[in-house]
Amino acid sequence: MKLINGRGQLGEMFQKNIKLFYHVDATLYHTWNYIDKSKTVQLWCFNRFRDYIYTHEESIIFISTKSEEYNFYTEYKRKSEELLKEKCAHYSVIRLPNIIGKGICTRFIQNPSLEAYGNLELITLEEAYENIRTNLFTNNSIININGEKISAKLAKILLLFKR
Repeated sequence: MKLINGRGQLGEMFQKNIKLFYHVDATLYHTWNYIDKSKTVQLWCFNRFRDYIYTHEESIIFISTKSEEYNFYTEYKRKSEELLKEKCAHYSVIRLPNIIGKGICTRFIQNPSLEAYGNLELITLEEAYENIRTNLFTNNSIININGEKISAKLAKILLLFKR
């Protein structure tokens, strides 16, 4: 398996265990800016993904988002999924909920005044890794991985709770 990027908490976990996947003839594409959801940054991520697809022939496992919130991040992730289905003979899309750790959890801790609204669907890093690992061999499909649903307000209270 070829790992695109390898940074971030999920990438580090795969990088650490990359020897377990030597027999997988596919590319795991999970590099994307999930923090800056501006149109400019998300379009840049999309264009980079598009360029990768147009210049490589291998099977691609694309890590996407399960979020249904409308923003440029989810818009360009969905556009990438459609492009992948159109241009790639062998692909898998694995949609993950929010991974506990970096991302929304870090933003709540770093900015306690950040407003919490709506619901979050959360998954641990280990669960995300195992779900991807067990779904590496699905072909030409979109897989939605479920997490635990919790109100954003409750998640923020738990993250900021001090004894």
